[in-house]
Formats: sequence, C-alpha cells, structure tokens
Amino acid sequence: MADIANSIDPVVFPNTVSSASQTISAMPGLSASLYHDSFPTWGFPNDGSRTNMAEVLQNEGYETALFTDNYLFGVQYNHDRGFTSGNLGRPTLKKRLAVKLKERDTTKPLFKLGEWTYFNLFKPVRDAMPGDETFYRSAEDLNANAMRWLDREQPETFLCWVHYMDTHHPFEPPQEYMEQFEFNEKRSRSELGEFTRKACKSNGEGLLQAELEDVDTAYDACCAYLHDEMTRFIDELVEKSHFDPDEDILVLTSDHGQCLDREKGVLGHTPPAFWEEIMNVPLAISRPDWGAGTVDGQVNLIDMMPTVLDAVGAPIPDDIDGEPSSDPKELPVSHTTFVSQWLSPGDGEIQTYRGVRSEDGWKLFGRQIDGEDEVVLTKYDVDDPENEELIYKSRGTTGPRSGEAAERWDDLLEAVEAHGPALEIGDDAVETSTEVREHLKSLGYVE
Repeated sequence: MADIANSIDPVVFPNTVSSASQTISAMPGLSASLYHDSFPTWGFPNDGSRTNMAEVLQNEGYETALFTDNYLFGVQYNHDRGFTSGNLGRPTLKKRLAVKLKERDTTKPLFKLGEWTYFNLFKPVRDAMPGDETFYRSAEDLNANAMRWLDREQPETFLCWVHYMDTHHPFEPPQEYMEQFEFNEKRSRSELGEFTRKACKSNGEGLLQAELEDVDTAYDACCAYLHDEMTRFIDELVEKSHFDPDEDILVLTSDHGQCLDREKGVLGHTPPAFWEEIMNVPLAISRPDWGAGTVDGQVNLIDMMPTVLDAVGAPIPDDIDGEPSSDPKELPVSHTTFVSQWLSPGDGEIQTYRGVRSEDGWKLFGRQIDGEDEVVLTKYDVDDPENEELIYKSRGTTGPRSGEAAERWDDLLEAVEAHGPALEIGDDAVETSTEVREHLKSLGYVE
C-alpha cells in the first residue's frame, strides 16, 4: 500500500478496521455509513429510506460510475442507486452459469458433473481466450473500462468507484504472477482457481499443510498482481489529468481482508468472525486540504462516506452511523464496532454477529466455528495481524472469573451491547429469493 499511495500524497491509516467481515454486510458501511443491522434486508434498501454516497453526489451534479464484478455490490442488490454509468456489478456469463449450477443439489451426480464441467472444460477454454478469462473480471479489465469512461466523458466533477475482486476466492493470478511464486504442487490457472475455491468454501477441511500453503501462496500472487494493476491505473489517472492531488479526492481501501489460518476456523472470510487478518484493512485518503502523512490511531470505515462528503462540501445524511472528520487526526476512536449478518440455512432467519475493538489491543466478538456460535476475547497486534491470541471463549456471555481478562471481557461486552448482543438470532425470517440465496452460497456467505 505504501508505495502505491506515494504517488497520490495521501494520509495513510494503517490501523483501519472494516465495519463488517464480508461484502454483503460491509458495503452498506462503506458506501452509506450504515451498519448492516440498521435495516431488515439483504443489499441496500430500495424504498428511499436510506441514501448512499453516489446518490448524494449525483444530486449535487456529479457524474457517477461503478465498475465491479461483485454482484453483491451492484444492481441486483440495489447498490447501483446513484450510479448512472459503468457495468454496475452485473454478473458475467461465467457467474450466471456458476449460479445455475449451484441451484442444483450438490449431493447429486448431475451437480457434480456440472461443476466439474465448468472448471475443467468450460473454463480452460475461456482461459485460452483473450479478455474476460477469469471467474471475476480482472483489475486490468475493470481499470480499462473505467479509463475509457473517463476519457470519453471527460467529467468535470465525478465519482468513479472501482471495486476489485482479484483477491477474492477463487484465487486465479495471471500465469506470469504464478511463476513468480513457489507452489508445492504445479497447477494450471484453471486448476488453481478450482482448488482455491473448494479450499475456501470448505474452510480448508481435510487439506494437508502443503495444500494450505498453496492457498496462501495463490493469495499472495493475486495481491502482487492487484498491486501492480492499481499502481498502473493511478499513474495513468495522473498522466491523463483525471486525478490531481491538489484538486481531487482519491480513496484506496478494502471492504474486508482474508484469514488463511485454518486453526482460527476460517479459510477466507466466512463464516462470521472478526480476526485481524479479515478486519484490519488498508486505507489511504488523498484530499487537497490534507497534507501527506500517517495517522496511527484506530479508524473505522463506517466514517469514510461522511468524511468524503464533508471534503467536497456535499450534504451528509442525518440517519447514518458514522461521523465526518475534516481533520485526519480526528478520525481515530478508542473503541469501534463491527457487525456481520449471516443467513441461517433452511429457515431464512438472520443471525447477527457483533464485536468491538479497543485501541489498546483487546477485542471481543461473536463468531461461528464448526457450526456453533460463541463469544471470544482476543489480544491483537496491529503491526502483525496474524499474531492474534485467543484469550477466552464462551458459548454465551459468561466470561473469565478473575484477572485482567475478566475486566476486559466485562468492559468490552458492555461496549458491544451498547450496539446490540454479540450473538443474535433474528425473530423474523427475511424473504430471500432462490437467486439471492445462490448468490450468497457462491461467495460462501450462507451454507
């Protein structure tokens, strides 16, 4: 992040946490400063009761465009509201095919044949063709489309949002990046995509250590590719005068990370848990009235939307969960909350998992592991996200009986319960279409 950010003179916030652990819960926070438990629906409310950043800026006369291949942040989940250009997260042929395959019973031979056909026949043919060759549109493709829009429209004031998927499973780095890293087993790009997708969706169950290492290596290769593509894109923005640090605002961040530690019960970012590898995300903000620098305090992405609107003098909606900051040193907070929601299999009930993180290295959160819910207390190291120690776990809210851990459990439990219970099962089923359920399944967000 540091070398990417250098070209845009930003303020870097290395101690930033997301408002949720997965996309469907995180994007309302990122785009509209709303925790996912603020409204009873998947995606974004379509009844006009809430307003996202694109809608505010569109009403202020901005041209708006969204380029993404994550359908959970697109037209099918009402996140296109306020955007008038771009692909708006419409699914590609490959994902439409994959969803159709997923609608089949995975225990039946026909499904297994269809899935095998997709990854072993259909996809290798696509791999050999130029352009749209990965399960998700590549960063190169999204950047090219965004640049064509900017070159063609030459908008004076605009919001251009590019949401990448290259570091989401299946991990499918280009061949040249696969060759830069050492894998334990040689696989083609198609084979690596199929392998990492199955590995993450099963949370690594039954994998050998060498196989877990290959998942990690594939992720590193994807990160290297995305790093290079983002660098090239920013350089081109500057070269073509689409971005000027003295006049424009540019934000680099992520809605969540990836935990590839099988011992933590997660290989990817589901089921719900709030480990540092998932929650500690990059954030760099370049705005003309902020000098370049670093702010080490704890920051939550829930505050990004109002802070951006404040920077351009746009009105900030009243019914949001975040707070704007005109000074980067005002963004840090001592405690911050995160919320993820999960669709219960079968009955359609929403299961809500909440947590709180203190700036001094303690964290309490609800999680699901091996199909069971529990509340955990951890100690983290912001300089080493993988070095997070599990201090205590409980099937309910009863914590340790004595010592510092008992004090921190009580303090943090009170802090999280100011927002809601660490673990909560909804009373009412949320109407969920077959298509929505299959979308969530394909990304590993429901069982």
